[in-house]
Amino acid sequence: MSNNFPKVSPDGKQRQLPDPQQPGSVLAEAGQLEDAMLHIQKAIELDPDNGTAHINLGHLLEVTGHRQEAIEQLRLGLQVAAKNAMDTTSMA
Repeated sequence: MSNNFPKVSPDGKQRQLPDPQQPGSVLAEAGQLEDAMLHIQKAIELDPDNGTAHINLGHLLEVTGHRQEAIEQLRLGLQVAAKNAMDTTSMA
């Protein structure tokens, strides 16, 4: 899962901060798909480069009957993931 959120906490120590998409995943597993989509959309607002969030939103949109929006989110998720992979590779 992509997590591009700051990894420095207020006390200055390096650590992985929580992924704001996680509540959406929990809600989706509980069958609360509309609430899950709202949480994942918020995660995307906070980090538009989170390809996993776009893909997860795409899957939820598809199962709730929003096929065209699902296709758009899935494509965007794949594009973002590919860009992130290229960025990571070029840094190595």
